[in-house]
Amino acid sequence: MIDKKADARPSIHNVAAYAGVSIATVSKVMQGVATVRKENVIAVQNAIEALGYRINPLGAELRRGQRKLVGAIVADFQNAKSAQLLSELEKQVESRGYTLMVASSRGSEDREADLVGRMQDWRVAGIVVESVSGRQKASLLLEEGPPAVFLGNHLTKGVHDLVVDDVPTAIRDALKLGRRRLKSVFLAEGFREEYLKDEIEQAGDCLVRKVSDLDMSGPVFLIDEAGQTVQHSNRPDEGRTSKVTHLYSDVINTSVAAVTLLFERLENPETPKAVQKVAMKVSSSP
Repeated sequence: MIDKKADARPSIHNVAAYAGVSIATVSKVMQGVATVRKENVIAVQNAIEALGYRINPLGAELRRGQRKLVGAIVADFQNAKSAQLLSELEKQVESRGYTLMVASSRGSEDREADLVGRMQDWRVAGIVVESVSGRQKASLLLEEGPPAVFLGNHLTKGVHDLVVDDVPTAIRDALKLGRRRLKSVFLAEGFREEYLKDEIEQAGDCLVRKVSDLDMSGPVFLIDEAGQTVQHSNRPDEGRTSKVTHLYSDVINTSVAAVTLLFERLENPETPKAVQKVAMKVSSSP
């Protein structure tokens, strides 16, 4: 009987000796190589269980020059959408045998860039960034670094893989239904307000103005047909006589798109950078 306490961390040599096979055979079994004889696979598996052997992931990953880690940087842990995004990203990443390493930029562009640098130092396989402002600091750092997917609409196409909300289609669909009061709820709201306003104005012959921030999840815009007078009021609930159409990010599909793009990049580093548009969810409330 093996005394597990005698050696707190059994080595691959111990496993090979216990199973009566070579170290190379043990390595092949752990890598899932299909050509290993069935009896040797069983012997190695029994040895691993008996010895309590655990693979040292750091050593294996350092030998590959890459760790089975994926970094994720979000704008704010306290933001409900960011928290949901991380939860979905974790599921997608772990389903591929990787571990998610997370950090928050706390709304700071400088901190975001610093976190990208730290994750590069940790030799992560790739990074998903919910960008604070869509500016260039983090983007520039990643031009020569690991594969990266940015979530946002303000980054240059062709430089990085992007996952974006399909805002134009969502707005056009809402306007076709006669909706004239739209509320945007994005993963990172701050820098997209003007983007949304521009898209609304381009989608139809409309006058657009921000009405209010009904809550912390996004701005509200009141849209009137061009040529009509826009009524002004100091009331924070202006425009409540009509339904509010909510446009918000589909967090699950966004995370699936981001991780899919990232792992496609890991497998095919030389393919052209892609832009994946994700349909937004639309709902109405009185």
